[in-house]
Amino acid sequence: MDSQIPYHLRELEIARDSKHCRHLMPKIAEEDRFIHDIGCGIGQTLDASELDHRQFPIGIDIDFESL
Repeated sequence: MDSQIPYHLRELEIARDSKHCRHLMPKIAEEDRFIHDIGCGIGQTLDASELDHRQFPIGIDIDFESL
């Protein structure tokens, strides 16, 4: 198991909690179709963004275990 997984899971919690002091999410417009996350880790930002079925998330990270 990747030693960074607990870190990424905590970041997912923060991304989902709009009241957390470290919460910071990008603005994604409804008309945006391809959403790129460079350095996505386990995809916590993409997951927490709750994209609709017409949006296509693309995550890129150098840490294979996170992907």
